[in-house]
Amino acid sequence: MGPTMVGGPVSELIGEAQVIYGTSLTAEDLAPLVHAHLTRNEALGEALPAMMGKPLHAHG
Repeated sequence: MGPTMVGGPVSELIGEAQVIYGTSLTAEDLAPLVHAHLTRNEALGEALPAMMGKPLHAHG
């Protein structure tokens, strides 16, 4: 199993998802490796710290 992505812009995310899925690294290990703003990869970059309980942005 791997990530499931649908839509035209997902090609931007495939490389990042491949790194995440293809390693045994933790969210903490991966967080600094994900490409930054302004790309859709930023969504993955924000998800990893959130998984560690340290979100970059909090809404509410």
